[in-house]
Amino acid sequence: MASSRSLHTVHLAAFGAGNVVGLGVMSMAGIGVGITGTGLWLAVLVGGLGGAFALVPQLLASSSGDYPGGQYQQVGTLLPPVFGGIVAYILCFLVFDISAYALSAAQLLGLPTLPTRLTAALVVALFLGVHMLGARIAAIAQLVMAVLLAAALGTYVAVTMPHVRLANLAHYTFLGSPLAFLFACVYMTFMMNGVAGVANYAAVADRPRVTVPRAMRVSLLLVVVTYALICVADAGALPIAQVANRDLAVSLSAFIPAPVTVAFVVGGSAFALLTTLNAVVGCVAYPVASACADGWLPRELGEGARPEGGAGDARPRHEAEQPEAIGPGPGEAVLGLAGHPDDEALHGQHHRATVAARADDRHTVRPEHDGQHSRDHRRHGRERERRCHRHSDLEGRGLPEEQR
Repeated sequence: MASSRSLHTVHLAAFGAGNVVGLGVMSMAGIGVGITGTGLWLAVLVGGLGGAFALVPQLLASSSGDYPGGQYQQVGTLLPPVFGGIVAYILCFLVFDISAYALSAAQLLGLPTLPTRLTAALVVALFLGVHMLGARIAAIAQLVMAVLLAAALGTYVAVTMPHVRLANLAHYTFLGSPLAFLFACVYMTFMMNGVAGVANYAAVADRPRVTVPRAMRVSLLLVVVTYALICVADAGALPIAQVANRDLAVSLSAFIPAPVTVAFVVGGSAFALLTTLNAVVGCVAYPVASACADGWLPRELGEGARPEGGAGDARPRHEAEQPEAIGPGPGEAVLGLAGHPDDEALHGQHHRATVAARADDRHTVRPEHDGQHSRDHRRHGRERERRCHRHSDLEGRGLPEEQR
């Protein structure tokens, strides 16, 4: 899987929006209207505001540094590394989401000549192959599908919005208890926060400290506006009794021919599913590959998909805290095995030995009147200095004690 940093804000925003807008967009509005009333669009706005507040820590983390390992590396760096490992294990469970999306896509396609599970396996293999061709190819595919999805949803809004009546929106604005509306707001907040998954594309993003936070903000705005318009159009175009707990096809079919409605349902559902599937594959691949490189998962799982730059401090503690050999001492054996001792370290050790020997020589009280004794003392000092040089040199080469 190629990991060149070539994705810009528009590519990342497409992944972020695709990570949120799934198949539920076709039915969520009708179900929400049936539970909370025609004021569901207010819950969307409140959820968007809550999602913006919930996104602040992710924005700060993504803009504060380069984290090729995405959320896994962010957590493992800002918190004890074990929490990064936990995030990596949690991301592994997203493969079940990928399987569910693929099964839904296979059922939507309904190919008569292939079993549903085989079709789903082929769908997964197709998107894995797209990502293996490179992040740029996957991003272009995401952009194309996102544009087609936007065209389908835009058609729905353009057709139904002129028929919206304020009377329909004013009646049954809030159904049930206030807790139902509060639940809708919390649900929307949780759903909108899915744009935070853009952080997991930092390994393939151009200038990730800038483009990743910007893409999160752009995709959040796009998702909030899209869902708010759909909820207003669905709840206001027809009386609540006709749209409650129904999908978007009911309100759309009242104003356009049936074949166009069928095309909208099939095309919108398909691209909503596939954009989510494509986004989740990359959202899992890069952090998991980084976790494999750091030893939290088998390294073979991350072959060919390792993000550029590694994962920094987000490693298991027993690996992250290993001291680095910087010269003679505990690391002498390692340097000896490498066959290339650190010449600068040896030179520094020689210098320290010479200075120590000369300082010892200077602080020795020499007889001023006994010339022979003074000469012997100076000779002994020079021999001591040579011995220090020799001992330092043998230590620097990592020789065993019995061979020095």
